[in-house]
Amino acid sequence: MYAGLRMQVPGICFRRAEQGPTRGRWRRAGAGWVAGVLLAVGLNAVCPGQAAAGKKKSGPWVRISLDSLGFPGVSPLFLSAGSSMLTVDFLDSSHLLVTYSMRTLVRRLPDDPVDDDDRMVAGEVVELPSGQIAARTEWHLHDYRRYLWKLGHGRFLMRIGRQMYTMDPLANLRAENPFMRTVFSGRVVPPSVVEVSPAGDVLTLETVIQPQRDSGTNVVLGDQDTAGGATTTLIDFFRIEKEKEKGKDGRAGGDFDLKPAGGVLSPAPLLLPVDGDGYLWAEPIDNADWAMTFEGFGGKKMDLGKVVSSCRPRLQMTSQSEFLALTCLGSDDHIKLASYGLDGHETWEEVVGDVGTPMFWYAPTAARFAMGHIHVDVAPLTPGATAAAPVPTQEVRVYQNASGNLLLRAECRPVFKTSENFDLSADGMMAAVVRDGMIDVYKLPPLSKSDVEDMAQVKKFAPPVETGNVVLTGLTTPMKVADADAVREAAAAALAMSVIAPNGPRKPPSLLKPGEKPQFGSGNEPPH
Repeated sequence: MYAGLRMQVPGICFRRAEQGPTRGRWRRAGAGWVAGVLLAVGLNAVCPGQAAAGKKKSGPWVRISLDSLGFPGVSPLFLSAGSSMLTVDFLDSSHLLVTYSMRTLVRRLPDDPVDDDDRMVAGEVVELPSGQIAARTEWHLHDYRRYLWKLGHGRFLMRIGRQMYTMDPLANLRAENPFMRTVFSGRVVPPSVVEVSPAGDVLTLETVIQPQRDSGTNVVLGDQDTAGGATTTLIDFFRIEKEKEKGKDGRAGGDFDLKPAGGVLSPAPLLLPVDGDGYLWAEPIDNADWAMTFEGFGGKKMDLGKVVSSCRPRLQMTSQSEFLALTCLGSDDHIKLASYGLDGHETWEEVVGDVGTPMFWYAPTAARFAMGHIHVDVAPLTPGATAAAPVPTQEVRVYQNASGNLLLRAECRPVFKTSENFDLSADGMMAAVVRDGMIDVYKLPPLSKSDVEDMAQVKKFAPPVETGNVVLTGLTTPMKVADADAVREAAAAALAMSVIAPNGPRKPPSLLKPGEKPQFGSGNEPPH
């Protein structure tokens, strides 16, 4: 069915050129059988990351200096702490949104909570290929955690302190304020985890609510997928509006809807591969065997076969009809990446080694995805040598999903734990990577005739289109509205109390020692 099945065995990589129902036999076949087929049909071997013979490697299409955008750099201390210091996102094929933490004075705010860590962040719309700044703004943030998530179609979800906003800078680029924000009224509790489906149609917000002895409830912020102690995780789903009414100039307006689409309460955070039509799940069968299923929100369940893994597989949708499986081969640092269609057949696989917690960006219209991961290189020990400190590196790979062709392999420098320093354009034709003070923008190869045929073939297995609520029938029972509202109200009340408790608002600065009174006037006035 699929052209381009590829499998890797030790030292050899294979690509299957012909079609046929035997593609599922590759993993079960012995090395001798595979070698015999190789000699019989004359398949060409191309290993992952290896360019085909005769093809010339090309560099970036555009290189934009971060210095020219005003980026002051970032200290290793902030990098090692995992602070969100720099983001690069495609708005479309001719605009980037670049945001970064500034080094400047920060205005004192009256009644500023004592636990706030204020900073100024710049946001800039950068034109391609000129690198000119088309619009610029500054935001006053109150911590160093992640503050920006792309929703697709040039739209973003933004967090300033405990308040959530939506923003559409590209649609408002010709307006007086391109960075106009709209309060996200559907969410009064800031999330711990934000996930957006590959097609940009479903938004998942998870909030870890952890009980505390003093205040009763604590909302855990930050992109965390684990939490200690007894917790409750509030998971809300929203459908992202795709179409907007256009104005007189033909451009869309800046407002768009995030429509509530259900929610669940979970005793722990979940990594849910959700798209607009259903969700993936892996259930243990026996030993290292896992059964993979796709359950549509309309109730239709699709059996996707088995996968072998010594750890829980990570399943990830890449389009409406394709998904990835990251599995372990005997140890957690021996990871295999495999691609499947929703007919349950594997299309290609590749041993990728230790990928840590990878970050994915998607371009479903081109059947492409980008994977960024951080791994640690440990130098081998030699007699008499001392052990060297492990060096983390960050790598980005862009794949053509149906064939498994590796379109780009680049390294990000320095390493950003938030993985906000690379992106893949929505049309799948460009990738941006931050390296050594530059934003390198690469033009990727156009879709081949075989790619287009593969995309048309795999779409035949797409599930029925759903527009209703997200229902996880196989995992949970639907959350009662009263229960959900009670949890949200308790969390919101805890957040409101944390603004003034336990230490109250920050006191105005003073040069007086404790107990001293000013000789003239009433002392330092609070800033206005």
